[in-house]
Amino acid sequence: VSKFKRALQTFVAQHREGKPRYYRRRQDDNVNVRVPMVHIWHTIKMDTVDIQMGTRFTHDIVHVRPAYVNKQGEVPARFDTVFVNDTGAEVTGLDGLRMARIRMVFKIPDEYMHATFGTDIKPPTGHLAYVEWFTRPNEADRNHGMYPVGYSQDTQGEKQCAIILVEHIVRSCALCPNFGRRADRTWTSETVLDNCSSFFINNWKDQLMYQTIY
Repeated sequence: VSKFKRALQTFVAQHREGKPRYYRRRQDDNVNVRVPMVHIWHTIKMDTVDIQMGTRFTHDIVHVRPAYVNKQGEVPARFDTVFVNDTGAEVTGLDGLRMARIRMVFKIPDEYMHATFGTDIKPPTGHLAYVEWFTRPNEADRNHGMYPVGYSQDTQGEKQCAIILVEHIVRSCALCPNFGRRADRTWTSETVLDNCSSFFINNWKDQLMYQTIY
């Protein structure tokens, strides 16, 4: 909870300064945040466009859901990874894009908006997302052409977190774990994002992913 509060303080400070896209690292402890509750969503549905054909698709769904129990038993938690346009990215290419793992999608209730952002500034109208950042892609691996990434860390060695506007999310993306010389057999599809620290961006997930990167 404390990491979420710190991220919200930073986001509020950025918004007050008119910089909602540039998600900086520094902490803003002097910002007074009064949000006793938020409304939460578990999925994001996005339109994706075939750049060559101009065809619009609506099947890109991002899941943001903690573990729960249904009639078949316990369903594992799922927090997907996405590309975020954080510095004005173009239609194609990785410049301006950054990967993140979404931990929560939420909206601040209207009754707390003015207390949080002030009465002289228009508050954000869309949904917000609490995310964990990955390092920025630099150079593709020469063997398979995939870009290595890992979790970004703050000065205390913890995962770097931020709150972003959901409208800045470009699309979902997939990661392949960097197994190294020997794969860890304890990793599963449900736990690998938590237990592995080094990944490759899966350029070959689908045609639209290939178009996004290249």
